Amino acid sequence: MKYTSDERIDTYRKWQQSQKIPINTGFLIEDVRKIEVAPWDHKGGLGAFINLDGTGETNDAYVCEIPPGKQLKVQKHLYEEMVFILDGHGATSVWQKSGKKHTFEWHPGSLFAVPLNCSYQLFNGQGNAPVRYFAVTNAPFMMNVFHNLDFIFDNDFAFTDR
Repeated sequence: MKYTSDERIDTYRKWQQSQKIPINTGFLIEDVRKIEVAPWDHKGGLGAFINLDGTGETNDAYVCEIPPGKQLKVQKHLYEEMVFILDGHGATSVWQKSGKKHTFEWHPGSLFAVPLNCSYQLFNGQGNAPVRYFAVTNAPFMMNVFHNLDFIFDNDFAFTDR
């Protein structure tokens, strides 16, 4: 049986659309600091997706904004994520279910990787300005391999060897 691209299961796209935030596409985003963001319940801040042409749907990006003096919701997921701080100062706490919480501070220009399947939370350390960061993930690949969002977001496996 021959399948068309319209018939394939795209768990990532369905999840992405359910987030109800802007989705920016194309070959170029001229300034990620200026793209429109909207309330993002999943993160607890404001956000927008970026899906650049030519990535083969193996990765995505997003911009997230944390309001002044606030923090995002605790996150945990079975995909890789790299975070680059665009504007603002704050901190991130990272922990595993059975481990100690590690907290580090960041500022504009900071880059860090979120450990795979660890719980983490970002905090805006400023009471007078938002934080904005840019992140790249391999969520499209992982979601479309497993086709199960509970496996991606509610998996208790601890990668202790990483």
